[in-house]
Amino acid sequence: MQMIRFATSLLAVILVSYTLEIYPSNVRRLGFSVCLGVSSMGSIVMPWLNESFISLDLSGFISFAVASLAVIYFVPLLDETYGRMRT
Repeated sequence: MQMIRFATSLLAVILVSYTLEIYPSNVRRLGFSVCLGVSSMGSIVMPWLNESFISLDLSGFISFAVASLAVIYFVPLLDETYGRMRT
């Protein structure tokens, strides 16, 4: 359990440092705000989702699969920024 916490903390620090160097300020601001908003909604919805999975006798991996399918759908809609000038 402690290794998972350590890895999560390490990856968070690397991710923040990487985004500060790579992305322009407006993209970074939008990304961080969307991430904070979605995580807040997730912490509100998760207890109800957990109770519904227990009452329906479903695995918690189903929510991960649904989120992964959403990501597979939305990632190709993002603009490619390789080779563009930074502003």
